[in-house]
Amino acid sequence: MKSVSLLFYNQLLSTFASTFGTFCISWIVYGETGSKFAMGGLWLVSIAGQLLIQFLAGPYIDRFQRTTMMKTSEWIRCSAYFLLWMIIFSGNAEVEFLYFSAFITSIVVYDPAAAALIPKLVKD
Repeated sequence: MKSVSLLFYNQLLSTFASTFGTFCISWIVYGETGSKFAMGGLWLVSIAGQLLIQFLAGPYIDRFQRTTMMKTSEWIRCSAYFLLWMIIFSGNAEVEFLYFSAFITSIVVYDPAAAALIPKLVKD
């Protein structure tokens, strides 16, 4: 049961990081454009990426080791945020790049892999 609790807390942390990251990027978009519409559009792009992965990743999750997929997914997201951070502080942040970053950080397979891992962790 301890492994299920650990998975739950890791999934909670991953979801929080994703939402907080999208929130920060959307405020940067708002600061650059002054448009609430552009800010909302960024959230739409982020949700579209998540939905795309939910539908496409499902059939392929069973072909790979779930924990490896989860770790790789989080490293990709971490790298994308680090690259975004470097671009922002260099002063070269274009709105299109911010949208692209929000899309890339939303297409991680952590959540589907974690959901597929639960039956193996829980006994009857």
